[in-house]
Amino acid sequence: MAANRKSLPSASNARRVPLLLAASALTLLVGTGPVFAAAPVAPSKGPVTAGSPVTDDGRPGKCVDGWLDGKIDGKPVKCEDVGAGVFSSKAQTIPTGTTVQITFNGVDFDTDHMFDPTTSTLVVHTPGRYLLKSRFFWSFIPTALGAGGEREVAVNVNGNPVAVDFQGTVDGALGVTQEASTIIELKKGDAISLSVFQNTGQDATSVPFVANNKTITPQLQAQMVAP
Repeated sequence: MAANRKSLPSASNARRVPLLLAASALTLLVGTGPVFAAAPVAPSKGPVTAGSPVTDDGRPGKCVDGWLDGKIDGKPVKCEDVGAGVFSSKAQTIPTGTTVQITFNGVDFDTDHMFDPTTSTLVVHTPGRYLLKSRFFWSFIPTALGAGGEREVAVNVNGNPVAVDFQGTVDGALGVTQEASTIIELKKGDAISLSVFQNTGQDATSVPFVANNKTITPQLQAQMVAP
């Protein structure tokens, strides 16, 4: 009895097989549509980094002291999108030779209830490493040529400067913008503020500057970048 033998692919078929495999691989790489149906995504139990996640009780959650104010899938969720940005829409006089803390009356964002309007500070509720940023616009009468003096913008933590920008007076100018920023470890209860100083011999003014319907100076921001 002759043994059964499986027929081998012809030479032309053998050449087509790798070509078909290559075409399939190209389809997966380039993609003409979904190859697999998307699997349901389970609620995240990890850190919240952006947006407003929906909690188990069906409402958008908010960060409170670094934690979502509700559970997802029955478990607490830690927030990593922790920060705040504030601004002022009112002018403020800066007398010569005097350090003045800037007061804020508007909030751009505040995911951790940091802004304290009574003290115009951002209070840390979630310890970690923060990026602190400030922007300030001076309006003043031009100083006399060679009169000297300087202008200073400082970001403070608990009243102590942690980021400072110094500028000499600009003769003939009607205004100037200064910024100061730093990355620093902060603990719960630390209070962040913005102060300015000038000694040009005459008063200056903090003037709100609006761009695209948004006040961009004076401005103070704090954003946690690492736990």
